[in-house]
Amino acid sequence: MRNENKSIVITSIICGVILIIALVFLFTSQAKQDLTQNVLTIQGHSTVKVTPDIVSLYFNIETKGNTSAEANSLNSEILKNFTEKMIENGFNEKDIKTENFNIYPNNYWENNKMKEDGFKATRSLKVELNATDFDKISKIIDLGVDSGAMISYINFELSQEIQRKYKEQAIKDASLDAKTKAEATASGFNKKLGNIISVQLNEFNYYPWPIYRALDSQDISAAGSLAKESVANVNPSDQEVSASVSVTYKLK
Repeated sequence: MRNENKSIVITSIICGVILIIALVFLFTSQAKQDLTQNVLTIQGHSTVKVTPDIVSLYFNIETKGNTSAEANSLNSEILKNFTEKMIENGFNEKDIKTENFNIYPNNYWENNKMKEDGFKATRSLKVELNATDFDKISKIIDLGVDSGAMISYINFELSQEIQRKYKEQAIKDASLDAKTKAEATASGFNKKLGNIISVQLNEFNYYPWPIYRALDSQDISAAGSLAKESVANVNPSDQEVSASVSVTYKLK
């Protein structure tokens, strides 16, 4: 008799648990269905026109030596000469910034065999100018080339301060665009916007405007001449800073 009562209790408990799980599943499914049927997700986009405020010149110094110390010494000597020439011509030492520096074995393949040819040192430099000093670019190119540095590329760019300013504006405009679209869409279905459920910043884009880019086959002198030709008749024009957001609203 006791065993029968115990079985009945266990069975009742199991049935109760199953019932609770079923109710939870039912209510959750209904809630998800209601939420899906009463929300609106809208994409907002914006593009802001901005005039670049800086010009960046990128140089590359490449030297070879029998040892890593020799390759490094030759590379540092070119940087020293470049820096001194810049200072002599009214620029500041801080105007030249090292972006990257590497020393590695100068290995190459020949007849299916790896061969060694000393060491190679490479240094990437950046010289940044205010866009109003655009007429100084050719002089800086000459100073770099005369020192033994290769002009790699030249860009019109936005300073960090200008990027932050217009990034904020682009995101704000994209958000307003999303809200305007959402209000119009909801109105078309005789609905009103409720609270915001979620917001996602999908992207923020800004790309420097390239003025010149050297070819791998060019030597230092040829690259310098072509770079000066490329910037001879160029003026900064408006560049685009864009943003995109995704907003989900509750409808009521």
